[in-house]
Amino acid sequence: MIIEDAETESAGDTSLRDSIIFGVLGIEGGWSDDVRDSGGRTNYGITEAVAKAHRLDVRRITKAQAIDIYVSDYWDVLCLDSIAEACPVVAERLFDIGVNMGTGRAAEWLQRILNALNQNARLWPDIAVDGALGDETLSAFSAYIGARGTSGCTVLVDYLRAMQGHFYIDLAERRPKDEAFVYGWGGRLPDRISTGANEDSQIQWASEAGSILPSETQQESESEPKKPWFKINPLDWLPGVKTHLIMLTTAALAAAELFGVTIPEQVYVLLGALGLSTAYRGVTRNKRASKAAIEVNEK
Repeated sequence: MIIEDAETESAGDTSLRDSIIFGVLGIEGGWSDDVRDSGGRTNYGITEAVAKAHRLDVRRITKAQAIDIYVSDYWDVLCLDSIAEACPVVAERLFDIGVNMGTGRAAEWLQRILNALNQNARLWPDIAVDGALGDETLSAFSAYIGARGTSGCTVLVDYLRAMQGHFYIDLAERRPKDEAFVYGWGGRLPDRISTGANEDSQIQWASEAGSILPSETQQESESEPKKPWFKINPLDWLPGVKTHLIMLTTAALAAAELFGVTIPEQVYVLLGALGLSTAYRGVTRNKRASKAAIEVNEK
């Protein structure tokens, strides 16, 4: 199945696009200035940084202006007119991810999924996972729909939804402050154009959902930035200090015994217990670090 260029679509046929955009508007809500929200101050889901790029005051953005930004910065960037022709639910999912997490992440996830579904490049060639949705990605998407038909839309959107939900949980585990928003973020996961999510549900989700997640427009990556030295948690470096103290103390006691000083046996028992505790902490910490590194590489 070949996806025709979006320019062949009649200029006035924007009902599907408008339906998807208004669905996301219902989730995003209006003005938000929650100090816990990593997205900062937003209005209709538009961040302050994006508003400034359009020379607008985020506090005074109108719904019409927000919709214009949704179209130019998200819908068009993700080539969703082309995708919506074949799979409206996939277009809706990509648009929601793009608004909530950044268009780069939405495109990257689609590219990864298409590469995983191409039967080791037998159905279509692997494509670059660069977060830029263009002709190469659209060609792979067209080949996918041609091979799988309409059922392919369901499979593709399910994978996108799974990655979105996993990202929310992973984010809350890495940044505990975001747990305040996880339940609300879950309200983004149903397909609104197919399930007809009602307005009351959207209002409830919006009240408990952070307005937007960190995205490439805010120059944030999925991993936490390195902490400056003066903000490092003392518990992060305490085990290393304790190890050196135990070694120095043991050496000093051994030297003292050489000069005839009697050291009570209980002192060595205590030092041994501290050494075992430190070794255990070191092993478990290394295991956690290795697991985290594996997870990052798998992503």
